[in-house]
This record gives sequence, C-alpha cells and structure tokens, in this order.
Amino acid sequence: MRFIDGDTDIRMIVMWSGGIDSTFKLAYLLKETEYQIHAHHVHLVNREGRSQAERAACIALRPKLKALRSFGYTESRIDHSRHRGIPYDMAIVAFEAAVVA
Repeated sequence: MRFIDGDTDIRMIVMWSGGIDSTFKLAYLLKETEYQIHAHHVHLVNREGRSQAERAACIALRPKLKALRSFGYTESRIDHSRHRGIPYDMAIVAFEAAVVA
C-alpha cells in the first residue's frame, strides 16, 4: 500500500507475516528504494496455530532488516481461535492494512 505526501515523500506499509515472501519483499524495499517503510505484523490467531511461529520469525528477523536501514514497525492481534472454521487470511490482513493506513 502506498501513500504519496506531496510529490516527493513516498511512504509504504508492508504487511509482514515473518514468512519468506513478505520478508523478501520487505528486505527488497529497504535495499532498493528510498521509501519510508512501515512494517505491520498481524498476530492472526486461529486453529492453525501459526501465530507464535510467525511472531518469533518477525522478532528474530527485525534486527537483521534494521541493519539494512531503519523502518517503522507495529503489531496487532486478531483472535479467531474460538471459531470452528479458519477465515481466509488475506481478507483479514487486507482489512487490518486499511486500519493501519
């Protein structure tokens, strides 16, 4: 998601799961652009049980990515562990991105 402030300042929000795809994209943007980057991690708690591993990955990778250059970072939590089904992750993360923006 990209916001243009005036004509020169570009800020970008990256939804960062801690997985390979979002980590690669975050590293790429930090290395290859001058954008002001803000990474946001959603603790998406559900019956799959990935949230702890994803958060641990973000914690472990953050210092390595900060070594490339500084970026903002926030987290939020959505708990669906009581629901029988597992909601579609992308729809939830898209909603959360809009809230962060």
